[in-house]
Amino acid sequence: NHGADGIVTGILNPDGSLDFERMQQIRERSDGINLTLHRAIDMSNDPSDTADKAVKCGVDIVLTSGHADTASAGIPVIRNLADSFGDKIEIMAGSGVNEENIAEIHKQTGVRSFHLSGKKNVESGMVYRNEHVSMGLPGFSEYMVIRTDREQVRKAADVCRWCSAQF
Repeated sequence: NHGADGIVTGILNPDGSLDFERMQQIRERSDGINLTLHRAIDMSNDPSDTADKAVKCGVDIVLTSGHADTASAGIPVIRNLADSFGDKIEIMAGSGVNEENIAEIHKQTGVRSFHLSGKKNVESGMVYRNEHVSMGLPGFSEYMVIRTDREQVRKAADVCRWCSAQF
């Protein structure tokens, strides 16, 4: 009703299991729009059980790094999730995904959906710089901003198209 095409969320219980009841409430109240379980699955105590519950409560997409820091490191778990649940739910690989590893992740897991930031750091337009004051995280420059890099996204899309034609 408000113009959103989907919701990306994830709720775990304190024991690391998917909070099935609250996820089901979100599904019921989301008027049939796409529901994506985000990387909460990667923080869960059992990714296979979490994916199974996600299917049962009507989640459309599971975004995962395969229970690892990056999708490349989580290839075995992503493959298992795709093999076990890929006919019931879309498995989307994310975290550290870029144009250089999409083809290998696809080849090793069979997934056809990828999430990437395509980000780059660029200098801000700030001319005056007070180097004695930090407003944010240690080690993060106050004078850098994160932007989406159009070229990275284009290259990643090209690799995805190539994968679709090959496999």
